[in-house]
Amino acid sequence: MMRVLLFIGLLAATVSALADSFEFAGLSRATTVQDAVKRYPNSTVSGSSVYVSPKDTHDHIYGIELSGSTPNNRLRISFESPDRKYPPCKDVERAIVLKYGAPASVREFREEAAQNRYLVWKLELETIELQCFRFGKNAGYSAEAIAVHPVQSRKAPSNAGVERTPEH
Repeated sequence: MMRVLLFIGLLAATVSALADSFEFAGLSRATTVQDAVKRYPNSTVSGSSVYVSPKDTHDHIYGIELSGSTPNNRLRISFESPDRKYPPCKDVERAIVLKYGAPASVREFREEAAQNRYLVWKLELETIELQCFRFGKNAGYSAEAIAVHPVQSRKAPSNAGVERTPEH
């Protein structure tokens, strides 16, 4: 009986964690290089990066960077096509908003000639950042990439090397 309860508890925790995990076009931080090779058979793999062939591409995805299969791994999905075209930011944003709601924050800044707009979603286990840019005031924003990072656990500040004694 105890084993059954333990199994049910682990299953519920796994389902809960997966429900709060980011996924875009079938890609998540749980995706491995082997998964990507199966999914994009005509593409090139170099280390932990997948350069998606135009023959394999879908959802405007042309690059995938995976940082491993540990809980601290990161995922970056790039939208730059070989001919340097990008999808409209509003289209990628809409797909994310439909599944995860409105972004928690939006950060805008200039970098050389580009106006950048980063939309950030904060899930329980992950932070998602849709990175968009535009050139010119009247141009629409283009989606460059989605970066997915694990939420960093906040540890109490360490007082290593500082010894305190109670005052008398």
